[in-house]
Amino acid sequence: MLEGIGLDAGQERIYLALLAAPARDAAELAARTGLPEERVAAALGAPEGRSYENPKPGVWELVVESRRTTPVFSAPFTLEGSVTR
Repeated sequence: MLEGIGLDAGQERIYLALLAAPARDAAELAARTGLPEERVAAALGAPEGRSYENPKPGVWELVVESRRTTPVFSAPFTLEGSVTR
């Protein structure tokens, strides 16, 4: 179904599982998808695993999820990104 945007069958399973319900970690997502944890971790951790070789033209929406993992309120978090053509 998502081969057109460069995802293989395993990446598609991971993507659809994350859309259905965000996972806490690769182990939880591996259990839900039936894929090896190493495969899931590689797909989630490698930047090249989160890019599209031949993206379709049009409007793209970028979504950033954030959550507090420490009780420190003054932690200086930043987000950097770039869009290239």
